[in-house]
Amino acid sequence: MSLQINTKFQQLLPPLSLAEYEVLEASILERGIEEPIQAWKGQIIDGHNRNEIAQKHSLDFEIKDRSAEFETEDQVLEWIYEHQLGRRNLHDNARTEIIGRYYELTKA
Repeated sequence: MSLQINTKFQQLLPPLSLAEYEVLEASILERGIEEPIQAWKGQIIDGHNRNEIAQKHSLDFEIKDRSAEFETEDQVLEWIYEHQLGRRNLHDNARTEIIGRYYELTKA
């Protein structure tokens, strides 16, 4: 499966700092990509940084295709927010912003 970047999905979350990116890159180079990149209809929904590092270093990785799980882009957005809120590496400001966006999406 060829993966595409949907900037709407990619820009939902704050970018990693340079230090965070370098730690992730070093970890991937040492241990490989341990978590599959999540995709919907060929678009990355989780794993943009892992994908970028994989492309940079010509590394293999798994893709988990979630196309059958979500019918609409809004369902994908909900999953992205829920998935990210379950991670511990979000700063408080980023967590608050994601909670607000998630609320706006789901209140409709």
